[in-house]
Amino acid sequence: MGSFKICFIESCCILQVVLASLPPPRNVRVHSINLGATLQWDYEASATNVTYTATFIYKTGEVVEETACQGITERKCDLTKLLSVFGQYNFKVRAEQGIFTSPWVQSPRFSLELNSNYL
Repeated sequence: MGSFKICFIESCCILQVVLASLPPPRNVRVHSINLGATLQWDYEASATNVTYTATFIYKTGEVVEETACQGITERKCDLTKLLSVFGQYNFKVRAEQGIFTSPWVQSPRFSLELNSNYL
């Protein structure tokens, strides 16, 4: 009987870990016009009470990671005031719902200088 309880408890713990993960955002991309930049992504339309956190990574002699947006409900994050024209950036986004989080999803490398569209 004692071994059954241990096995049951282990199974519950494994199940909780599996259920604790949200689906990750998809199609993470940066849209940039005239040196303004917005990080955008897609997520399941049926998801409710989901917020997002976006961070960016750049190198200044050492690798630095900063939060761009945290706890937002929109599927976009304005980066305009956070980026340098000459910097090279990687962005990542995750979904959050209470204590549950999705895996991080990274965007392709981005540079305002090289990737901004001009009108």
